[in-house]
Amino acid sequence: MMHFIRWSVAGLVFCASALSPATGATINWTTWKTKPTGTAAEGTLMVGSTGVGVSYSGEIAFAQLNGSGTNFFTPATTFTAPPAVMNSPPSDMIAIDGTATTHMITFSTPVVDPVMEIVSLGQPGIHTQYTFSLSGGQSMAILAQGPSAAFGGCATCLTLTGSTIEGREGDGLIQFTGTFKSLIWTGANPEFWNGITVGATGLPVPEPETWGLMLLGLGLALTRIVRSRACHRGRVLRHNDVRMTIG
Repeated sequence: MMHFIRWSVAGLVFCASALSPATGATINWTTWKTKPTGTAAEGTLMVGSTGVGVSYSGEIAFAQLNGSGTNFFTPATTFTAPPAVMNSPPSDMIAIDGTATTHMITFSTPVVDPVMEIVSLGQPGIHTQYTFSLSGGQSMAILAQGPSAAFGGCATCLTLTGSTIEGREGDGLIQFTGTFKSLIWTGANPEFWNGITVGATGLPVPEPETWGLMLLGLGLALTRIVRSRACHRGRVLRHNDVRMTIG
């Protein structure tokens, strides 16, 4: 039984570590797989060992799928922020114009502290904006920015005011803080195209009530094992008593 207890506790510890947000870990970025319509794209994202489905809806200028196309997320200094984000994305990307339509990225299971890479947002004379819908306890910040290898830009070409990010040929990394089932935003001052992709650092840790239920289930399982072994010992003792009486 002690082996069972050790493995059960180890399992709970593993679950907690797998669900907790990573610090300084390599981020697995979304692999955009299909573009079923002119306004939708589908992909997958590995968060630890958990596969999360990722869906985008809104206007699309073009999409780079399954590692195809040019990797615009260079140099790494513009699109990483060690130790929080150690690696920049591959070439997978959804390119949009940034119109006033509703843009939405939906995760099949909620994720904690997602990050978004943005390439070529706006132009010097066209200040394209994304205004995000954030709920209580959610926030956003610019983790890194700078010129891109493809289009130039500058170290201050992205600005954030409240939940609105504005680009003047801006490139960089956005950190969202909180638990998100989706990222929703509208655009303003659209231009030729700007590219996005997303990653995440963790899954929600179960609420205390959930941990309580898990521990209750573990306790019930241990109780059944103890009772089963007690019954087995009782049967063995009775069997031995019978053998001794007959002998």
